[in-house]
Amino acid sequence: MKTPSPALRILKWTAVGTGVLLALLIAAGIIGTLADDESTPKDDRSTTATYMDQQRDDVVASLGQPVTLSGMEVIVTDPRVRQGYFGSTYCVKVAYRNIDHRTRRFSWTEWRLQLPNGVVEDATLNTSPEALGSEDLVAGGNVAGAVCFDESTQSGQHVLIWKPNPFNKARGIWLITR
Repeated sequence: MKTPSPALRILKWTAVGTGVLLALLIAAGIIGTLADDESTPKDDRSTTATYMDQQRDDVVASLGQPVTLSGMEVIVTDPRVRQGYFGSTYCVKVAYRNIDHRTRRFSWTEWRLQLPNGVVEDATLNTSPEALGSEDLVAGGNVAGAVCFDESTQSGQHVLIWKPNPFNKARGIWLITR
């Protein structure tokens, strides 16, 4: 029996490795998520607002107005400073509604706050009873909770950023002047 050439063996193992990787991605649901998510936001609301790092696929809303991305409708309300054990935090209430036909994931880690000087902060771990968690939300389900950031003494325009899908450029944006 003839031994296959090294090039043939490499080709064979590359094909096997690619098949295994593809199977893992399908099992993890990543390909299904990417295929179902819109490449551009459904919300065609236009805005004349400007802010640093403004991007073409951003969907800008006022507080209390919904943004729809990745099968979720989100409304932001009630911006406020809260006093806690470790100092003060700046929090907003976010309400999710799953308008998709399948279960969707939500998390406080999808949120960032751009300060007036251009620094972008990640949401902080919030241990209060009303904190937004990181869970799954079934089709038609609703959930609300607080997302908090380290308190900034900067005044001016703050940009609240919601990016539910790291593989999609679309972001939800709420402009908050403090």
